[in-house]
Amino acid sequence: MRKIKSLIVLVLILISGTINCQTVEIGTKIGTTSSSIDDSDFFNDKPSLGKKLWSINYGFHTIYYFKNPKETKTGAIVFEFNNRKLGVRSESSNATYEIDSKSIEVVYRMCAKPNKVGRFFLDVGLGVNFLKESNIYKGSVEPTIAFEKLSQPLLIKNKDYKLVLGFGHDFIINKKLVTYFQLDACGGFTNINKNAGSYINTYFSLNTGLRYTLEFNNK
Repeated sequence: MRKIKSLIVLVLILISGTINCQTVEIGTKIGTTSSSIDDSDFFNDKPSLGKKLWSINYGFHTIYYFKNPKETKTGAIVFEFNNRKLGVRSESSNATYEIDSKSIEVVYRMCAKPNKVGRFFLDVGLGVNFLKESNIYKGSVEPTIAFEKLSQPLLIKNKDYKLVLGFGHDFIINKKLVTYFQLDACGGFTNINKNAGSYINTYFSLNTGLRYTLEFNNK
């Protein structure tokens, strides 16, 4: 509950900073995700339970710029909603853990000075994954056999919290339309498992999409 309250306070603070925004962009996001379920002990020599799980992700986002990003470097607040499948593949069989996830992310974006075709940007933020708890294991053998590090099958919680990092480049198509390419890296910092062992979701995501631009003349 304390973590949820902290996230709400952070969102309210960030929203207050967007009241005098110069430019708003609304758009789509689609890409591919490479995810893993890792031991929360970062000093483990091989933290992952198995191989990466690949899947398609999609969603939408709204970006509030403090200044016009087509004219100068600026900061921005990004609100995102994403659908993706998180999990891990067994190294010894065709078994998988596949967790349907719907996420909300609040990110601070730093946009570089515009170049001839667009602008580079860097993202830092927080998010929450809402996880489907049932029917996550697919395999013909017991989970503890498919994933040797497990002493008990995973019993997933209904949500986890994560750190969000991103880097990319926007390409200006015309006055109203922008496309982009973006690489995201996300790591959970809360345990997703109710059974023995502490595990976190981690993933990389390569994305693209199209955004529509709204400009305001705030003084």
